[in-house]
Amino acid sequence: MPAISRRTSAPGTENAFVVLAQVNALQRQGKDIISFCIGRPDFHTPVHFQEAGAARMDELIRRRNR
Repeated sequence: MPAISRRTSAPGTENAFVVLAQVNALQRQGKDIISFCIGRPDFHTPVHFQEAGAARMDELIRRRNR
């Protein structure tokens, strides 16, 4: 059996959680923060983003099915 990397035996904290903690701390200090961290956005994805994503997925599916 191959040896397992030391890095996989003791994974660290997910960076997103570290950033989220920093954002929350700044918000508690009264800072005006726009967070793009973990969680759902409080707005809908713009239609042109949805259309572009769907078009790209359709293109990739068509390529794969050739």
